[in-house]
Amino acid sequence: MLILCALLTFVLTLLCNIFLKDYLPQDRGKKFVKDGAVAKGKATGAGIIFILVFVALSFAFFARDLEMSIYLAAVAAAMLTGFLDDRSEGDWGRLIKGVFDLVISLGTAVTYVYFNGSEIYVYLLDTSFKIPAVVFVILAVLLIFVSINVINCTDGVDGLCGTLTIVTLMSFLVIYLVSGVSGDYIGLIISFMMAILAYLFFNWEDSTMLMGDGGSRAIGVFVAIIALKSGAPLLFIPLCLVFIVDGGLGLFKILVIKATGKKNFLSKIKCPIHYQVKEVNKWQRGQIAARFSMVSAVICFLYIALAISRFQ
Repeated sequence: MLILCALLTFVLTLLCNIFLKDYLPQDRGKKFVKDGAVAKGKATGAGIIFILVFVALSFAFFARDLEMSIYLAAVAAAMLTGFLDDRSEGDWGRLIKGVFDLVISLGTAVTYVYFNGSEIYVYLLDTSFKIPAVVFVILAVLLIFVSINVINCTDGVDGLCGTLTIVTLMSFLVIYLVSGVSGDYIGLIISFMMAILAYLFFNWEDSTMLMGDGGSRAIGVFVAIIALKSGAPLLFIPLCLVFIVDGGLGLFKILVIKATGKKNFLSKIKCPIHYQVKEVNKWQRGQIAARFSMVSAVICFLYIALAISRFQ
């Protein structure tokens, strides 16, 4: 079942990308987005393809309970709101996007606590502790909200967001296999990676297809769900560290500037960080995707090795 679902996900996503690409909206080269001119005219919003294929097949093969069904619906909702933004003539703005992200995050967090409780496992200490359910929901909402937005911010270079997602999900897959998490969620991870790989076939430099917010926001929700279902949500920090640094620094910069009024805060650093290395360090787009993914792989490998060693 798992192999069949993974294979179908890859093949159907690949075929849909080929035959439906011309029906996707074209990137308009938004002036407020760096490298906007490079993306202008390319098919965007491809997230609607690989997310719909993933969600549909996951419902067919793995969704045996209400909890997983709600998670898949949350991923689809994030995709839909992102795709509608991709299609709109103008940017929706941070407020509208933030409200949608908050609603999806809250629904997902409450669902997790209802079905799983509020216990947190810490791999490096090989211990667990329980916190009040309300506190867990607040922290889970923060985790999902941050995941949506930092992953969305990394989607600015061909192949970067997709490849980092593969590295992160592969790392969570190892954790799931070691800790004995439900095989259905292992199936979800593998199928999601197959969908991303089929998309990356068209997204490496020079890309012909972009995932848009419809893809990156849905990825953010899915990665956060996988972090929660591992039973050790703090794993999100090391396994998504490159996402956090690349996309999160810009969000932190905006937050500090709005809170303090200091417009020169980190003014010499271009955000996200992949813009900094491209424009200042003159890295090529392919180098950025490859090097960032290598750094992420090294961090994930070292953390997993250290965490697993605690069981020896």
